[in-house]
Amino acid sequence: MSTFKYKKVLFVILLGALSSGAFSVFSSMDINLFVKGYGLLLVLQTGFALIYLSFLNWNDR
Repeated sequence: MSTFKYKKVLFVILLGALSSGAFSVFSSMDINLFVKGYGLLLVLQTGFALIYLSFLNWNDR
């Protein structure tokens, strides 16, 4: 298996962990639906961007 495939699998695992964690945290909050949706959207977009940018800087060895 090439390094690219390992990076892709790890990327998908990290995104899945971020998504499930964010959904579990925001589903248990007792706040307005729109505030909850906006917060969830903000957390997911920020997390996806940070994970993606960290993988761009990961050099193949």
